[in-house]
Amino acid sequence: MKSEKAQSILEILVAMSISIPILAGITSVATNVAKSLIKIKSESSNLYAVSKIGTQISTLVDEVDQQRLNLPPRIHKNGKITYLNGKTNPISLRTDLLKPSILSDAITSISLFGIEALDVEKVDISGTLKIYYVCKKFSLIPTAVAVNSVNILSSETFIGLTTTGIIEFIGTATNWGSLTTKKCYVFSLTEIDGMISSVKPVDTTPFVHTIFPAQRLYTLYIDSGGRFRYLGHRGSLNIENQPILEGIDSLRLSYLLHPSPDFIGLKTTLRLISNNSDYRFSKISRLSRQNSLNILLN
Repeated sequence: MKSEKAQSILEILVAMSISIPILAGITSVATNVAKSLIKIKSESSNLYAVSKIGTQISTLVDEVDQQRLNLPPRIHKNGKITYLNGKTNPISLRTDLLKPSILSDAITSISLFGIEALDVEKVDISGTLKIYYVCKKFSLIPTAVAVNSVNILSSETFIGLTTTGIIEFIGTATNWGSLTTKKCYVFSLTEIDGMISSVKPVDTTPFVHTIFPAQRLYTLYIDSGGRFRYLGHRGSLNIENQPILEGIDSLRLSYLLHPSPDFIGLKTTLRLISNNSDYRFSKISRLSRQNSLNILLN
């Protein structure tokens, strides 16, 4: 009886001596798999963040190529977002998490309806309000008339082209019927100190020959909470502020040197909170820039 009990105990001990290493091995494998999955998830999240911001910067440069105006994006260093006249944008005066991070740069750009250049036919002036009667440079393309007209009528920001540069306007657009085969509009506009232009003295303001309606005017920046944000503008007003992505440690931007100064290039260095690695990418415009006079003559 005792020998049978001893044998049973021995069998149990032998089984344990075999199973414990196996269980330990299984546990180790499971732990390693869990760590690997966490790492993969982290890397996937990092790649998504890099791709998301890279796409935003790439889109910004692509929008510059919608026209050939010498109107490059404006980089704001160390989170200080300003108007072109040097005054600080209210977003940089905030004291909460919406305030731009001083560890990051911001960038302002405008997206125009590039093919919708409109020639000024006549202008009426009433104080600071200017009523421009404009028509498209080019003949109508029937399939695009409805869509483009709706887009232009929804515009609130406009860029006026003179022989010496640009003027930023805010205002509204209404239909003016058609002259021959060209679509025409009435723009009721006020010149403003904005993100990409500043008001000129009245006696030095040149005549506006062509006007471009804008799709959007915006700034991309990192807030104090590490969020990548889209800040929409209308003149001197910030009209929307939307978070795009979280987990950003810093975003550094600079103009990319190019053999030809007529092209616009951006260099981006991104660092995420989840690691200490820098991700770098760059983008160069496909079209060269032209001065105002050349555009008006073409």
